[in-house]
Amino acid sequence: MSLMNGMKKLFPMQQVDAKALEQKVEKKEISTVYKKETQEERMENGEYEILEREIFPEKIICPDCGGITWEGLDFCDKCGGDLRNL
Repeated sequence: MSLMNGMKKLFPMQQVDAKALEQKVEKKEISTVYKKETQEERMENGEYEILEREIFPEKIICPDCGGITWEGLDFCDKCGGDLRNL
């Protein structure tokens, strides 16, 4: 027996009737109801709103050009001056 014949025996081809499918869909009911919770109810349940905050590094002034650049850089992003000695 070939692989294809074995698959045909496991999964016989059936004709699908569109009307029968529509009836199955109409019979199913959605029973899930979502309840809106207030902020106080969520706090009581231990659920808190997620807040995202972006934290930037401190800014420093370049001793060569006087421009404002990010702290932690080795060189100024405006003039290329050395910032490692600060």
